[in-house]
Amino acid sequence: MYFILIILALIAVLAGIFILTLKLWGRHVGDFKLEIRPDESPVKWYRFSPDTIIFTIPFTFESKSPRQQVMIIDLFARVRPECDLPPGKIFLAFPSSPEGPRPDGYWQAFIIKPGKSAKVNMELLFTSNEAVPDDFLEDFPPLKLDIYTKAYARRLLRYNLHTFRPEWKSAVQTKDAPPYLEGTKRDKSGTCPRGVTLVRTPLLLPGDGLVEIAEKYASSLAKKGDVFCIAESALAIIQGRIIYCEDVHPGFWAKLISPLFSRDSSISSPYGAEMGIREVGLPRMITAVIIGSLTKLFGRKGDFYRIAGKAVTTIDDCTGTIPPFDKYVVLGPADLEKTLTNFKKETGLDAAVIDANDLGKVDVIKSTRPELNEIICKALKQNPQGNANQRTPIILVSPGEFAGSGGEK
Repeated sequence: MYFILIILALIAVLAGIFILTLKLWGRHVGDFKLEIRPDESPVKWYRFSPDTIIFTIPFTFESKSPRQQVMIIDLFARVRPECDLPPGKIFLAFPSSPEGPRPDGYWQAFIIKPGKSAKVNMELLFTSNEAVPDDFLEDFPPLKLDIYTKAYARRLLRYNLHTFRPEWKSAVQTKDAPPYLEGTKRDKSGTCPRGVTLVRTPLLLPGDGLVEIAEKYASSLAKKGDVFCIAESALAIIQGRIIYCEDVHPGFWAKLISPLFSRDSSISSPYGAEMGIREVGLPRMITAVIIGSLTKLFGRKGDFYRIAGKAVTTIDDCTGTIPPFDKYVVLGPADLEKTLTNFKKETGLDAAVIDANDLGKVDVIKSTRPELNEIICKALKQNPQGNANQRTPIILVSPGEFAGSGGEK
């Protein structure tokens, strides 16, 4: 009896030391510090129509923490006139994300690395029920611009209000329309090597069918022996394995262990860590943390992910995929064996689920022909799909185009 009590007491002491160590480490790691300030560039204004003026107000967003990046999930702007406006005069404010201005006004979540900054333009639309004179700035009403940010890093989402009073007197007229009026194309695709065919699709949504997608967009491009490769995040999205970040509600353990991970890891936020716990269970997650931490002390890396498994390694935190899913935690795809077996049966195509990034890292998560995995990794090493909004979640790889592949010619 006493022996059991001693064992329980020892376990309790070790658990307390473990939790205290994690808390102290989390305090050492710290959290982000975001500073927003008006840019040195002057305010510009553009006459959109006789009765409508568009102002472009530049701001600098800077991560002041030397160790932590900041993930800006959402940003809203509001105009507050400091006097009564005459009837028929309206102000509207909306931001252009550093990821590229969008004609629909959508704010795309983005990351500012430690000690780095990003330029953000606030577009302020002023419209009147009558023509706006050329000297309108002389008696332009004073107003404040409120910028609301929703951001997080190592800790839970924080909401902040930043208020500024734009300088109208030094505003400069420009003949160039703000780029969001026409939108922009941002192509970060890698070089497409021989034997690789990009398949462009519309935005894939939860509930879309993988077989139907292949038949509609890939069947006319596929050649005999081609392997149908789909990004793991795209497959997870059509399976509905997504959850909006504010619906996650991280628990005690997720907030405790998330500071242990590199800031580039999806588990480094409490939201990603919480979904990892839900995927594999708390005992497995804690076991992976303890063993991974101990072996890392002896120079061995990667044991956490080996123990936690693919269900954790394939989680994408916010900003990890294209809008409008950039504000969601995207889990790894489920039932891969059944999904790919059924896909090959229905389409006749071999298939692979892949995870590739701009760093040249390619992982074949599951394939109907594992002997071709090395060929697929070689073909996708340059990441021809890109990591932005290329709408090319599917790639056809022709193994026979690669020397020594043993594929069909």
